[in-house]
Amino acid sequence: MKKCLIVGKPNVGKTAFLINFAEYLGVRIIEFDFALPDGTKFKKKYSCKTAFHELVDSNPHKTLALQSVTLEIPVGKGKKKKYK
Repeated sequence: MKKCLIVGKPNVGKTAFLINFAEYLGVRIIEFDFALPDGTKFKKKYSCKTAFHELVDSNPHKTLALQSVTLEIPVGKGKKKKYK
């Protein structure tokens, strides 16, 4: 398993990048693990479109919890073509 950490200043598009990258990789459902400041933890599954709509906003400070995501990346899609 490969791990990646996305860091950056507030309101620069970290969550938007994650969702767009997951969609680019062919992921259809993203399961987010949230950790709130009071210690509460919960999980929620989103489609890429719904995740973008609910978790990304032009107003500052939309993300109020730490987010963790494990992406199941599809591999071996289709047949590979050999070019001569």
